[in-house]
Amino acid sequence: MREAILEICGVKEVFEVPQTLMTKLFSHEQSDLLARIATIYGDRQLDQFRDFFQEEGADRKKLKQDYTPDGVAELLARVSRGGKSLADICAGTGSLTIQYLNYHPDVEFVRCEEFSAKVIPFLLINLAIRKIDAEVIHGDSLTRECFNVYSIQDGVISQIDSPSDRKVEVVISNPPYSMAWTPISDERFDLFGLAPKTKADFAFLLHGFHQLEDGGSMSLILPHGVLFRANSEGTIRQQLLEHGAIDTIIGLAPNLFLNTGIPVAILLLRKGRSQKDVFFVDAKDEFTKGKAQNSLDVEHIKKITSVVSLRMTTERFSYIADWEKLVENGFNLNIPRYVDTFIPEEVQPLGVILRELIEIDREIAETEREFARLFGQLVATDPTKQAELEAEQELMREYVDKPRLSKLITEESEQLTLW
Repeated sequence: MREAILEICGVKEVFEVPQTLMTKLFSHEQSDLLARIATIYGDRQLDQFRDFFQEEGADRKKLKQDYTPDGVAELLARVSRGGKSLADICAGTGSLTIQYLNYHPDVEFVRCEEFSAKVIPFLLINLAIRKIDAEVIHGDSLTRECFNVYSIQDGVISQIDSPSDRKVEVVISNPPYSMAWTPISDERFDLFGLAPKTKADFAFLLHGFHQLEDGGSMSLILPHGVLFRANSEGTIRQQLLEHGAIDTIIGLAPNLFLNTGIPVAILLLRKGRSQKDVFFVDAKDEFTKGKAQNSLDVEHIKKITSVVSLRMTTERFSYIADWEKLVENGFNLNIPRYVDTFIPEEVQPLGVILRELIEIDREIAETEREFARLFGQLVATDPTKQAELEAEQELMREYVDKPRLSKLITEESEQLTLW
């Protein structure tokens, strides 16, 4: 893919690719560019640009860019509710949108938001070659500063004046984790509160939640810290719970992402939900270990989606926490508080333990006797030392002939078969 993209763009260095693509997309070369990329793209159920961009151009340090692996994107798509309208906050190259549409093809309206100018051309192309009609906002989701807005209709990309303010049925998102931001007060945060300036996780969540229609659902990937951190985040979490907004929490395995080893959780939210219970799934052990990163494979995804669809408590894997349980835990949603994965160590019967002790004692005695035999064969070089040696040999014989544990409990051991 790398060499093909460089050739299509007519450049030698990867850093030249984003601007070259944007120039070609908004010129008479657009249709030819899209056609050429479509021929080299491969499986369109997957985001082929994600790995190229993540390895070559992502700004992990500044923008916390870490793109969604296929298994995580598929899981999120499968546990998400369907709807006719979709918004993807922090869309990146479009991995989540592509996977969501694989499982929910009836979507009629798509809106993607992305901050990075480097990513925008890849996102536009991903949507256009799939003939996904969409609105793409290049801007800052948190401040609502809008740099450019694009429309895709029938595979044709154009620039438009302003985005729509349409509410949607479904929001999906894998935002930057624990990124610093400048808190601002507006209607998105009035009800639930402001996220701390050092961690924008809840700011992204509330930004997406604000875009939902009543009855709409949101699925997003966040670090586990949002489940238990206190102060302003604790206040936001309590408010969300009191409004019944948090429906399901799925804890995933560590090291599923390329650039971070931290474990993440998928949060499923509902707007206008009347129930206040929360369904917890502890899927930290559901993964296949890899060299660079772990992966969620088909069997793991099926197991998780199955238990989410059934919404039932299963031993050491899932738990439905009622409102009283949430209050009891002080609205702390740390998964181990609800899903007990402890496996008690099997205690062997006393008879088995005693037999093992007897056998160990016998082995020790045999070793001591062999040592005493060899020690008894030693001879000193002069009479004085010979006398000392014989005294030590006598001590050794007395030690070896001492009563053994095995001798003391031989009679009892004969009774063990009756236990």
